[in-house]
Amino acid sequence: MTSVEIAAYGDGIYRAHRELVGTARRQILPSEGQTFYGTPPMHQLFERSTWHSAQHARQIIAVLERFGIEPDAG
Repeated sequence: MTSVEIAAYGDGIYRAHRELVGTARRQILPSEGQTFYGTPPMHQLFERSTWHSAQHARQIIAVLERFGIEPDAG
């Protein structure tokens, strides 16, 4: 997968999230989310999704730095 493809995927996730937030303002979300690890409260599911993605970003940065590649913040 190229960096352009990864960025496009991220943009798609961002657009889907914005759409969900817009929809959420018009309707009530369920109090729990169905996941492979159970049915956590929705606020915990959103929190986990956020920190989990951030952790993977930190891991990618660490790998790049080990190879002497300066991560691009842009």
